[in-house]
Amino acid sequence: LTFFGTTPTPLIKKLIILFSVWLGEYYSEGKTIVNLGEKKKDPKLFILEDGELKVEKKLEIKIKDPYTKQEIPHNETHWIKICALESGAIFGEEVLMDEYEKEGYQYRISVIFHWYFILVSIISSLGDAKAACVLSITKRTLETIHPHLAEQLRVFFVRKHQQRLKIFDQLSADIAHKNSEKNQLSGF
Repeated sequence: LTFFGTTPTPLIKKLIILFSVWLGEYYSEGKTIVNLGEKKKDPKLFILEDGELKVEKKLEIKIKDPYTKQEIPHNETHWIKICALESGAIFGEEVLMDEYEKEGYQYRISVIFHWYFILVSIISSLGDAKAACVLSITKRTLETIHPHLAEQLRVFFVRKHQQRLKIFDQLSADIAHKNSEKNQLSGF
């Protein structure tokens, strides 16, 4: 397992075969594919066929009055980029961890600008530039057809999630510290 959660090669091969029966979906730059806390009736797992995605988690900082140390009714929201995903990456597998009808995504995953797709779009006159191609399969289908593979993905997600939370905690602490210094300097 790598630091950014790249999927082990044998697992990728199995998933590509499984996902190959599904058509790819194309997304433009900036488009959010899954959103933190989003719950879907029939949640999906995804594999990135082409393009680059960013994985983000939300940090809410409660602002405090520096003199009274009481919270001011204001929060600052920061979206922290934890990592980037490239071709072959799996995402959305956190829905395997939840019971049916209670599944939710734990990250916001969106498309990063990619020049290759812009050039292809211009040359082929496709109009709207597409920056990522993603294959998907529903949780229910995966668990029905390949329960063993679903279990491997659960184990993989636990490790990947721990890595991402460690990164998130480090980046959150940095932002909170900078925010605290900024508020002290401004007398707020």
